[in-house]
Amino acid sequence: MPLFKPNYYLSGISDLTPRRLSFWGIKGLILDVDNTLAAQDDPHLPKEIDTWLKAAKEMHLPMIILSNNKPERVAPFAKKVGLPFVARAAKPLPFGFAKGVKLLGLKKESVAAVGDQILTDIIGSNLCGVKSILTDPLKEETEGFLAAKRRWQKNYLNRKKLTPLEKEQEGLL
Repeated sequence: MPLFKPNYYLSGISDLTPRRLSFWGIKGLILDVDNTLAAQDDPHLPKEIDTWLKAAKEMHLPMIILSNNKPERVAPFAKKVGLPFVARAAKPLPFGFAKGVKLLGLKKESVAAVGDQILTDIIGSNLCGVKSILTDPLKEETEGFLAAKRRWQKNYLNRKKLTPLEKEQEGLL
């Protein structure tokens, strides 16, 4: 598996259905916060993601938040959604992912990490040996370093002709 290539690419985390999880052999999730579950530094969940998280909890799907952000951002968010967390994870280094797997109590082969950035979430997942799921960002950054990373990511996805899986492509309505 190439380091930059996700195992799966979805438009958003809400496209991660129970059927897909089962089909892909995923029994636990490591979740990024900023621009995956909520907009960058926003404490509020979009309604669609809140609904998805509640459904995942009802399925008793083990989940943990893994973020490069500081504990002051991650802890209140994690408490609000009722999930354990690892802050200052130093993604793309694999150590935070390995800690997440350990806290989930699962084998890494049955864990997937979900995030919106190839250069942190996908590389880190692939280095750790967990499945990697890329999502489109909830909000595009327009300036600074994150905007430059987004431009690189868009170019990479276009060159590799990677597009989000549609539910219909797999018959997973």
